[in-house]
Amino acid sequence: MLDLERINDYLTSDEASQLLGCSKRTLRRYSSQGLVSKVGRGKSTRYSLESIVFLKSSKSRTKFDMIHAQLASLANTQQLILTRLSLIESIFFSGPKADLSKDQMSHIKSAVKELLSQDIISFEECKDWSRDLIRLTKSSLLGIGRRDVLTLIDRLIINAETHLHSSPKHEDRLVVDRLRWVKSFVE
Repeated sequence: MLDLERINDYLTSDEASQLLGCSKRTLRRYSSQGLVSKVGRGKSTRYSLESIVFLKSSKSRTKFDMIHAQLASLANTQQLILTRLSLIESIFFSGPKADLSKDQMSHIKSAVKELLSQDIISFEECKDWSRDLIRLTKSSLLGIGRRDVLTLIDRLIINAETHLHSSPKHEDRLVVDRLRWVKSFVE
């Protein structure tokens, strides 16, 4: 066992490799890469305790940071998968598709025109429209007016994405995903 109390400022290759938990060959590679300082040659080679301790702490920190980044990435991927699953559920379980009457289509057409005249559409309105549009049949969407529906969806996506930049929650991302799905359905 290495006794750090008895070590001055320099370590033998045995002591340095023991402290780092690596082979002498790896220690020499670290030295050639400039990661540890050494003094002398051959059997009289000594390694700086300070550089060995620094390398050991940076290796540990790097491993921790790498593991932390991998966990964050996995958590993000999991949230994304759950969001996509929610989209699929909302598409398939949104209830029966609504086929609108001419009066209903006329009412929605005027609501669409009114909404398009607004400069800013709140995120809550985007969310409500995404839920409503996903429940309409293709013939109802086209009956409202293909160009108006596509323009509305584009505006809703822009406004929803603006919200996402300030508050990037995966469940809010579902609103944009719904709208894109409806857009692909109408195009």
